[in-house]
Formats: sequence, structure tokens, C-alpha cells
Amino acid sequence: MTDSTLLLLDGHSLAFRAFYALNAENFRTSSGIYTNAVYGFGSTLHKLVTDCSPTHVAVAFDLPGGTFRTRRYAEYKGGRKETPEEFKGQVALIQNMLDALGVKWLTKEDYEADDIVASLSRAGEDAGMRVYVASGDKDSFQLVTERCTVLYPMPRSKMAVLDPVGVEKKTGVRPERYRDMAALVGEKADNLPGVKGVGPKTTVKWLESYGSLEGILEHAEEIKGKVGESLRGSIGQVRLNYELNELVRDLELVEELDELRPSGSSSAQLEELFGKLEIGGLRTRLLEAFPPTAGDAGGVPERSEFTLEGLEIEAGSFAAWLAGHPADLYGVAVDGQRSPGRGSIETIAVATGAGAAASLARAELSAEEERAVFSWLADPCVAKVCHDEKGIGHALDGEGGPAIGGVVHDTMLEAYLLHPEQRGYELPDLCRRYLGFDLDEVAPRDTLPGLGGTVDSTAA
Repeated sequence: MTDSTLLLLDGHSLAFRAFYALNAENFRTSSGIYTNAVYGFGSTLHKLVTDCSPTHVAVAFDLPGGTFRTRRYAEYKGGRKETPEEFKGQVALIQNMLDALGVKWLTKEDYEADDIVASLSRAGEDAGMRVYVASGDKDSFQLVTERCTVLYPMPRSKMAVLDPVGVEKKTGVRPERYRDMAALVGEKADNLPGVKGVGPKTTVKWLESYGSLEGILEHAEEIKGKVGESLRGSIGQVRLNYELNELVRDLELVEELDELRPSGSSSAQLEELFGKLEIGGLRTRLLEAFPPTAGDAGGVPERSEFTLEGLEIEAGSFAAWLAGHPADLYGVAVDGQRSPGRGSIETIAVATGAGAAASLARAELSAEEERAVFSWLADPCVAKVCHDEKGIGHALDGEGGPAIGGVVHDTMLEAYLLHPEQRGYELPDLCRRYLGFDLDEVAPRDTLPGLGGTVDSTAA
């Protein structure tokens, strides 16, 4: 299997991170089902498969209740907050999604998802496979080798790619010494206390001097000062931390690694599931990553592509741009202050359904050009779509402009009508939920005004 690639995901770790990254109130179906963890996990899975091109995929989950670690140390992972009500049930939905995609997911009584990932990682390496581990648990750092890379979640949906050099850069130690460090500094997430006053820098210095955790403990009497006293008083806890931090790497989980090859998705199952969850845009992307099984009639629906062709136009040429891009419907976005009585405009963006877009800086418009733009915005005969017509009106009013005319769709108002119980209706969240893409990836926030890719989703 030297030409094979194994992708392993810590299911609970990634699901929780997705849950906290996306506002639950913005991902709630009309029947009251929360879907933010499902959406975030599915998006992460799609990106990982796209980036890593794995031949084999598996997702590991924790089971409720304790494990051999909690029997060994009752306080293990104690003190964690209660699982949010909005999260409950979403793991089962994620597992349903994986079943529909033909992706293997696993649990193991008395063990954590970490141990499943670690065991499959070793099996993959032993078989000569390239291994990627996606996990937000730092314990996974100890799995990193020249053949195994950890993909660690970062803010804004990014992933840190950690090979042995990357782990050392992030933690100060090589992967094979990460358990030593974790035993000394402790692990808050697992409720494992470290040595008082000892942090990563001190640990690195000790490891450089004594080589390993065992070497440090053997020379504990030589370490001076309060940290030396703390270390000598914590040797029992440090040894326990080291024991509990070790990931189990010899679980028997599958008879053959080829059981982890995706078996092909069921478009009918996905359509039923995502119809229930009201996040159909994600279905399209996942079908691209996990094509249907042979004979499946569903297939991947076509997706229109948006480009930023013609984004920048010079002041004075707006009328010419419009003449060159006739459309039955335009998308409009305005960036600026939207508060009543204090409105202002920085930029205005316009787009057509064909994907052409224009952005105008307010400060660069001549008086004549400003009148032309305002006249077009007010024209009731020009059909327009926008997000937050009311806010755009405040911005225009503050500049002495007119009320925007010809608005046939306001996506914020429409989102409110669908889900009046939600607290917010941010356009990026709506695009993730209904259209299946991230605005920051399609149209970076420094290229279009205000709401990033407003012209993309509303005009298309």
C-alpha cells in the first residue's frame, strides 16, 4: 500500500470545534434541529479530502461513559462543562451523514477516539501508507512521524500542518518527547495537573539537560529552587500523567485496512438527510468528494462558478460598466456605517447573475458620478437583490442619498421569515447553511465591501 493515503479524523474533537465555531442559532431547522456541528464537520471533511486525496478514510468517536483511564484516575477529564443542549444529537446526525457517504466510522468500548486513531495510524504506517490525522487534541502530537502528519484545527477554518519539525516549532519538543512535556506541564482539557511553576520553557530546558522525563525524575534532587521542590512533590502525579497520556496503538479494529476505503455515497440518503437538516449546499460538495456508488442515479448537481472579473472600475465609468453588463437582476452591497442618523458609505459593490462585479470607492466618486450611482440605486425599474435593505438605507441616508429602489429580494429579511427565532442573520452563515461555501474562500473580505461576498450569493 505504498501509494495509499489514510485520513483519520477524531470525530468528537472536530465536531465540538465545529459546534463552537458556528453560531448554533444560525443553524437551526424549521423543526428545531440544530445543525452547526454537522455543517462544520461536513465542511471540514470535504476540505480534508480535497487537500489530502486519501484512498482510505476513517472517523473515530468516543462512547458515553468512562474508559480505562477514568478507572485508573477518577478525576480524568473531570470538571468539564455539561454538553450544550444544542450539541446533543448532532454526533448521531454526523454518523448518519458518514453512513450516507460510505465512510467508515468506529467506536471501541473502554477506549477513546484518540486510541482508535492511534491504532489505525500505526497500522497504516506499518502497511507503508501515508497517514494524516485530523484532531484538535494535542495528545495526537505524539503520533507524528515522517509518514504521519497531524492536521490541527486553527481559527477561521484553517488547519496547521504538523510534521516533526512543525510539532517542535509549535511545542518546543520533538513528537517523541511530547508525552514527557505533557506529563510535566499537565493537560487542562484532561484535568491532569502539572508541576506548579513549570511550563513549556522550563520543560524544554530540563529535557535538553537530562534527555527524557525519566532522566529528569532521576535527577530531581539536583534541580534547585521552588520548581525543584514542586517537581519532587509532584513525582507521583507526573508519572500518572505520563501513563494516562499514552495513546493505545494496538487495538484490533478492522481485519483489513481496505475496509476503510470509502464505499461510495448514496445520493438518495444524502438528499433525505440534508433535506431534513435544511443544509442542501453541503450535499453538493460532499458528493464531489465522495462520488455515488455505481448505478446511483442521483449524481452531483451542477454548480455555478462566481468570478471577480471586472471587480475594480474607475470613477466616472459606472454607466459604461452597466452598459456593458446588462442584467435582469443585480446584486448590491454597501459597506459603511449602517446606524440610523449616522450612516456613511465607504464602498458600493454591484454584481450581475453572470458573475461580473464592480466595486466603487465612495471617496473617489466625482459629484457627477455620485449622482449617477444614486440615481441607479433609487431606480425602481432596476431589479436588485441585497442583504439588509434597511441597513443599506441608513448608509445612503447619511450621505444624502436616496432610498434604494427596485429591491425584489432581501436575503436578511427572507432568512428572518424562515427562522424568526434566530438571534442573527449574518450573510456568511447563510451562505454556509444554504449554498454550501465559505465567503472568505470565494471572495476575501478585502476585495468586496462590507459583507464580503454579498454580490456572489445574492446576484447568482
